[in-house]
Amino acid sequence: MKKISLLVVLTSILLNVSAQIDFEKGYYINNNDERVECWIKNVDWKNNPKNFKYKLSSNGETLENNIRQVKEFGVDSTLKYIRFEGNVDTSGVKTNHLSYQRKPEYKKDILFLKVLVEGEAQLYKYEKDLITKFFFKQGNNKIEELIYKKYIRETNGIRKNNAFRQQLKNGLVCEGIVKDFLDNLTYNHKELITVFRTYNLCKNPNTLNILVPYPSEKLLNISIRPGISYSDLSLLIGGIQVVDFGPQIGVRLGAEFEFIFNFNRNKWAAIVEPAVHYYKNESVFGSQEDPIDVNHISLEIPIGLRHYFFLNEKNKIYINALYVFDLPVSSKVDVADINLEGGLSTSQSFGIGYSFKDKFELEARYGTVRDFHKKIYTLWRADYSIVELIFGYRLY
Repeated sequence: MKKISLLVVLTSILLNVSAQIDFEKGYYINNNDERVECWIKNVDWKNNPKNFKYKLSSNGETLENNIRQVKEFGVDSTLKYIRFEGNVDTSGVKTNHLSYQRKPEYKKDILFLKVLVEGEAQLYKYEKDLITKFFFKQGNNKIEELIYKKYIRETNGIRKNNAFRQQLKNGLVCEGIVKDFLDNLTYNHKELITVFRTYNLCKNPNTLNILVPYPSEKLLNISIRPGISYSDLSLLIGGIQVVDFGPQIGVRLGAEFEFIFNFNRNKWAAIVEPAVHYYKNESVFGSQEDPIDVNHISLEIPIGLRHYFFLNEKNKIYINALYVFDLPVSSKVDVADINLEGGLSTSQSFGIGYSFKDKFELEARYGTVRDFHKKIYTLWRADYSIVELIFGYRLY
């Protein structure tokens, strides 16, 4: 019951904090070209949005705007979308939906385009499911799509229309851009940003602005993770009697390997955190009060996902969802001269933590019940659960 209460409290704290930090200071420009300062709910759009939620003050009512009402919106200097109305290639991208036509198959559409590079020449991105398209604008010209299309030729199989290379050759004329480089340019985020950055630095470096929110050049973090554990164990003996050993406070020592995903403002990560756990206790059972000794040392390997909620550039709150493999190093239960060995067990863990200055961490974690005997002894169960307070220090 205490563990459930703790989990409820942690969840409540998370929900309250999340509600406070979802809305970030931003603006939008309406159809009358009026700029409205507001607080925008930044939900880390993987697909370009059609609408967004906002507040006129940090504690105000939640409102909603859509692509028909707004020409542009943004969050501080890290995120900006502009409205585009024009031709968009609708050719299929999946192999079984590819066209036999080399030319783009245009259709009028209205999109919010994500601004990647601003300057004398501007680069935009549109993403939806498996579709990724780039658009550009030079000077006072209209925005147009950079053409890249896969299509089928009956005699030659799948071919590519790389017309975007010629578009850039015609538009981005500058000594700093080598045409041979454009001949081999790949239609992706990184290489296109490099080209537009080079062009803008060549023409007018004062206008260059690259919008990459919360960048993370380092995608691997390594931390040491010692902590305090609050463990509980109950033992079902021979399918007849349950012995509750009660709670015990112990220590854990671990290391964490965090792999940051390079999208959605680096808010998602995969983590692997091997840690050594130790539980030792004794009790009695039966009318003769036979002694029971438990000595369980294991290597725990949680694997799972982490999601960050940014408070500012250096301080964050995060939540974890983990699948845990518990490998026995030395796991024994001695009952009335019977010696039982433990085996591999699995469980789930959920945690909430705080990262301070990208260096120090504090996390509370709750683990569901695991049985380190069930695959070995049919009539015996060792139900083991744990709550941990983990301290982290980032080494790399």
